Amino acid sequence: MADDLIITVQAPAAAEELVLGAMSMAGLDEVEIRTVEETGTVLIQAYWPADLGPPPTIDLARVPGARRHPDRIVARDTWAIGWPSHQIGPVRLAPCLAEAPPPSAAPMTLHLMAGQGFGLGEHPSTRLALEALIARPRPVGPRVLDVGCGTGVLALAAMRLGATQAVAMDHDPAARAAATTNAALNDIDLTVVDDWPTTLADLVFANINPPTLRSLSAALRSALAPRGHLILSGLPTADADDVARAFAPLIPVRFDRAEGWVALTLAHGE
Repeated sequence: MADDLIITVQAPAAAEELVLGAMSMAGLDEVEIRTVEETGTVLIQAYWPADLGPPPTIDLARVPGARRHPDRIVARDTWAIGWPSHQIGPVRLAPCLAEAPPPSAAPMTLHLMAGQGFGLGEHPSTRLALEALIARPRPVGPRVLDVGCGTGVLALAAMRLGATQAVAMDHDPAARAAATTNAALNDIDLTVVDDWPTTLADLVFANINPPTLRSLSAALRSALAPRGHLILSGLPTADADDVARAFAPLIPVRFDRAEGWVALTLAHGE
């Protein structure tokens, strides 16, 4: 089984947006951010499958105090050992190592290929987005769009909960490969693309960092059907109100909070 890489950049917390921009320019849009309070820095990690070739260069020359750690090699089969399953409402996320997962008696189980990026339920932002999905005031509409899809877990969960058509969009080829693999594992018909679809969605997910959410606010609003819901996650608590304002005239209808993170559900005014 192939080895893969974890790419890590450490920088002062104030330089977080600059690092995210540099990593995005390098094609690394799927990241996980961890705050190191003792040093006032952030660790920003991205996953890179080795079968895509050498990892990209990240231009950090204009980011004071930022440094790239040596890339960490991880085997897909060993990286996943010890990853727990997660139960979010009726949905069970079950990381697996085999391309043919064991059968499950639970109809809401989603098998996710371990070692294929972030979005296996281990981060609060993923769990909060799923909780917001489950708690929606109206049933899941037929059309779903997951922007910055990562493993595709949010689109796949929406399909399990009643959606009939889902599009997973990501500019990162590693994320698209992961979403495609996970859709096949679960026998779910998922359309995986690298650009915006033309059809409006009844439910739109975006589990992305705050700077990217703000930059995509107009596009995300435009992708939403008139009676649809937009679920934003990946928001540290301090950023939630500012991001909500960036999406006006959509109005917040729900806030989900856990461990310093927020998922925000927005809708058109009635």
